[in-house]
Amino acid sequence: KYVELFRQEARVLEIMNHPGIPRIDLNGYFTYCPQDAKEPLHCIVMEKIEGLNLEEYLLKRGNRPISHKRALRWLAELSLILEQVHSLNFFHRDIKPSNIMLKANGCLVLIDFGTARQVSDSYIEKQSAGLITGVVSSGYTPIEQMRGKAVKQSDFYALGGTMIFLLTASSPLEFYNSQKDKIEWSKAVDNISPEFASLIDSMISSFPINRPKNAREIFQEILKIDSSLHTVENYWKKASNDPFFQGEATNNVLVSTNNIIAAKLDSPKQIKQQVSAEFVTRSRQELAEFIGPMASI
Repeated sequence: KYVELFRQEARVLEIMNHPGIPRIDLNGYFTYCPQDAKEPLHCIVMEKIEGLNLEEYLLKRGNRPISHKRALRWLAELSLILEQVHSLNFFHRDIKPSNIMLKANGCLVLIDFGTARQVSDSYIEKQSAGLITGVVSSGYTPIEQMRGKAVKQSDFYALGGTMIFLLTASSPLEFYNSQKDKIEWSKAVDNISPEFASLIDSMISSFPINRPKNAREIFQEILKIDSSLHTVENYWKKASNDPFFQGEATNNVLVSTNNIIAAKLDSPKQIKQQVSAEFVTRSRQELAEFIGPMASI
């Protein structure tokens, strides 16, 4: 089963094309037979994501919750990554803090597609027959998935649970009220906007039909809360198409910036032409949490 899931991850990543998903070469999966070995080694060559997963990130912060603004921005990023995954008729099935990486440039990457499944006729038949392998991550897996009945909206439940973890630095299970069969978390977060809390509550609804219909709906609700986050989508488009954000020599924006300096451009005007407005905005946002208004300078 492990080998099957390993192969599956390679197949899924070959199809995906998004800066928030690890890249893999078309021939990135192969087997290797060491001398005198009875079984071959199964190998995947994929993009190395430099950084920490979000569970490690909170630990490095001394288990301090992140700000509401940062949580909303990260939710915007993740909803757009999920939109790409779902548009190809896949769903992830194991979204949780340890499966989301924070890169050095402040962007997120969704990893571990070994449990991702494609919604196909054969999948639906197996699901109806109870033949789908269950994937359970305590606190992030909805009840329908525990029963082998996962749907795309199951990913939204896991994403909502991840937001609760980031905003409270606690497992969603710590806020579970067994009498109401409900996760009551919002009182643990000071001054969170009712709109943001309501969005997360809709994502962790017990019934998939009560959750957002698709990832675009989540993103649109985010824009109603903070319209400036439309820049997140612009940034992803830029990162998908602009060599400035890609390539082995520019795996993160910090390296890209060094490359600009190394290119010995003649004037600030030339440098400004190379750096997008979205990059400047993101830099200011990332710095603001740590140094305040000085970030604008």
